[in-house]
Amino acid sequence: MDSSWAKYFTRRRVIPNQDIVEEREDGSLLLKFHASSVEEAQVCLKPCIPHVKIISPDNLRQIFVDEYKQWIVWQEGRHIAL
Repeated sequence: MDSSWAKYFTRRRVIPNQDIVEEREDGSLLLKFHASSVEEAQVCLKPCIPHVKIISPDNLRQIFVDEYKQWIVWQEGRHIAL
């Protein structure tokens, strides 16, 4: 979590089962949480975009990357096959 949003996560649990693994010198946080499904993880993390970097699992990170690439294309008025 970048430093601009870290304060929200240190004050209270924003994400269910959230654990602060590391508070970094730049003010950012390394967080860990458990989700029962990819969909649950997406619901928890979407409000944090663009202030969060997904480190793992790789498949969740790729789902977000693909989804936001499609969203950008849609916003720009182009069409892509899904």
